[in-house]
Amino acid sequence: MPEASKPRAQLDRKQFLRLGLGAGVAAGIVLTGKLPAFATGTTSDVQAWVDARQGRLPQTYDEITRLPMAYRRAVFTQLSLPVRQELWLEQLRRHRATGPALVGKQAAVLDEFEAFVRRGFEHSGAEFGTRERFDELVRSAYRREDAQALFGTLGPVENAGMAPADSCACSTWDDWCGDFCAFRKYNCTRTSYGCGGGWSFHCDGYCN
Repeated sequence: MPEASKPRAQLDRKQFLRLGLGAGVAAGIVLTGKLPAFATGTTSDVQAWVDARQGRLPQTYDEITRLPMAYRRAVFTQLSLPVRQELWLEQLRRHRATGPALVGKQAAVLDEFEAFVRRGFEHSGAEFGTRERFDELVRSAYRREDAQALFGTLGPVENAGMAPADSCACSTWDDWCGDFCAFRKYNCTRTSYGCGGGWSFHCDGYCN
């Protein structure tokens, strides 16, 4: 529902930190329990960070949306249903309060998505038929990238290059990619959910 600069003769601090993470990320996060600056790492690095913070994972919208996208998804999958619901309801509240004025069918889309979240991330009636109708309503009211940012991304959109290369980042079952979600692209690691509308679908691909 996301630039390149001219080559430099020397690595700046950010580039150095990114290149130097590698296998050392997991050790650092286990020892300190903190997210290293600019860390993306691999899926196993992300999971190590989550495992090291079990029982004290971020719970609030501000805490979670400060994290890199892969960490947001990993934390999200560990949270209880009421907490996951509250995160998306808070995103809707902030959009209604500070976003652009709603036009056309946008208010109806927001209301329908809120109802979807409050039902425990379930569509009413026949699952596929209702989801298809909701998708049609979204397409009639929002540009693709705006819809993806609001309904398919918790927090600010992040450059796709920041995600671990082995981490699936979209769902072929509820595809919010600009083009399409390619199943198991890069042989990415699948997760039970964390993609699609409200991050309520499994992640099994990578946006083409």
